[in-house]
Amino acid sequence: MLLDLKMPDMNGMEVLAKIKANWPDVKVIVVTGYASIDNAVQSIQEGAVDFLPKPFTSSELVAAAVGATEVA
Repeated sequence: MLLDLKMPDMNGMEVLAKIKANWPDVKVIVVTGYASIDNAVQSIQEGAVDFLPKPFTSSELVAAAVGATEVA
């Protein structure tokens, strides 16, 4: 799943927590135009398999998706 941190009604960290609580096997790649080290670390600690700051290339997205499928 691709999950943006900035959304109108709920922030991405809240959504990530709900996803991992209800569907722990779902692989989540967090994307954001508001990247920071704190956001990246928190995303991974909350269960995301990768963190991509915008803008990212199609190659970076493909690499993240392939990496997510390899995470056990």
